[in-house]
Amino acid sequence: MAGRRPRATTPPADSNEISRALEGVNKTLRDLISSENFKQENDDLRKQIRDLNSQLAESRRSLEESKDGRKADLVIEQHARGRIIEDFQSKYKGHTQTVDRLKQENETAKRTWDKEHQREVDELGRKIQTAEKCAKQKEGELHRVGIKLEGYKQTCEVLNKKLKEMEEHVGFLELDDLSEEFQTLSVKLKELAEKFAGRSLPEADMDKTFAALEHSRFSRAIQQPVPVSNGTGSKLLRAAAFEAIVAEKLSDSIFRCGFPWPKSGAKHTMMDELLRDMFDQYPLKEPYARAIIVSAQTEETKILTDKAVEDIINDVESTCKPLLNDCQAFRDELENFLNDAVNVWNKAQRSRARFEPEKDPSESNFSEWVCRAEYGEVTQMPSGTSDQTIYDVIFPQIWKLNSTEGSEWEIVLQGVILSSDQQLCIDAKNEYVAQMARFKATPRRGQGQSVSDRSARRHSRTGSNASYVYSPTSPTLSNQSHLNHHPPGQAASHQARGEN
Repeated sequence: MAGRRPRATTPPADSNEISRALEGVNKTLRDLISSENFKQENDDLRKQIRDLNSQLAESRRSLEESKDGRKADLVIEQHARGRIIEDFQSKYKGHTQTVDRLKQENETAKRTWDKEHQREVDELGRKIQTAEKCAKQKEGELHRVGIKLEGYKQTCEVLNKKLKEMEEHVGFLELDDLSEEFQTLSVKLKELAEKFAGRSLPEADMDKTFAALEHSRFSRAIQQPVPVSNGTGSKLLRAAAFEAIVAEKLSDSIFRCGFPWPKSGAKHTMMDELLRDMFDQYPLKEPYARAIIVSAQTEETKILTDKAVEDIINDVESTCKPLLNDCQAFRDELENFLNDAVNVWNKAQRSRARFEPEKDPSESNFSEWVCRAEYGEVTQMPSGTSDQTIYDVIFPQIWKLNSTEGSEWEIVLQGVILSSDQQLCIDAKNEYVAQMARFKATPRRGQGQSVSDRSARRHSRTGSNASYVYSPTSPTLSNQSHLNHHPPGQAASHQARGEN
């Protein structure tokens, strides 16, 4: 306590001041109490307080009631939630059972599928192993085949090289068609015939020439009567007869497989038979053999070719000599024509295709012999032919057969025929009858049989098949399955050859 600091003391207030203050308060209170409105205000305040208390009590009651309703709602809500939860649990339990069942079925199906799939996989694996084994075997076989194929390729290259060398050596030609060459020969022959046989003759020598021709083979070259005059019909028929003579020589001597070997020789017979047998049995090899024979430029071949041409020239000259005024010029031009024919036929023989002449006028695809323009409208062919129509082949047909399987004969050149129904021949026959009547009026001594008797017998023959000039046997061809068609007129000769 000794160390405690002494507390400060507040000096006492002035009593007068306090008294004045109390008096002021009391005065205020008295003023308030004495106020007229104080009671009313107090009542209002009390009334307000009561109202507020009533509202408060009402609010409390409402609150209590709302609390009770809320509790009921909560109870209902909880009950509903419980029902929902129970329903969900019940359904979930059912779904769970379904899911469990499905899971069990799925497991069962999976085990079954795995088992079956495994069998298929095992089977497929065995097949794959077998296929791999076969593939290895095939690969080995393919390798061996490849080795063989390579050897075959090398062999083929060597053979192709040899074949090319052989083709170059034999002069083999890749010819598709020779129609233009044969057509050119036909035109050249017609021009040659018109120049020498169809020329104008001396008037003084008409009867002499007529008699000479009646005694020669010229009168039998065609089966139409040939008058001797300077009329257009006579000139044209003399030219036609000349063409027929030369065309026959071409067909029989040059246009054949064995040319230039003679038809009667043993060598020709052997060569002709060889080529025909090869054509029948080995159609792909026959062209090479043919080309080798043609290209064998030996001295004998040249001699035989020249001899064949010379024989034709001599024969034609002797036949047509009464009509010729310059024999040497005739021989030179005929030789040039025959050499052209030989060259064309050599080309045909060196072709892969086989060419054959056809000389039967009864076959189709022959065209009518066309007269010169100056003969005019009378060259028209009548609308129909009779059963006694006579045909003469002025230039033969040329056929071609390719040496490939399934090929058929094709016409290279149509050929030309002269028909007795042509107006030219009708007019010439009338002229011939008149000339023969004049000639019979002047008998010729020392001539033996009369010209009229020979002519009567020659021109009494009728019918289209009884008096052909071209009667030699046509070339034969094979009837093997690879030849689908023979040239017209070939089948009969082939049969005859087989019988012989």
